[in-house]
Amino acid sequence: HQQRGLGRAVLAEGLRRLAAEGAHTAVVVSNGGRDASQRLYQSAGFRLLDRIFAYERPSAGRQE
Repeated sequence: HQQRGLGRAVLAEGLRRLAAEGAHTAVVVSNGGRDASQRLYQSAGFRLLDRIFAYERPSAGRQE
């Protein structure tokens, strides 16, 4: 669906609805490494707050 403007339209509608409900701030979370989503959010006025790293370790005895 990239380059069709769907993400931008959904984001704009979501922001419109939040504002209509009185929200003054919106936060979005992206699963890192997705340049298209980062560009979309930045072009909509969002700024990078933080980079979050998640780690996982199987418990002892668990096979994967």
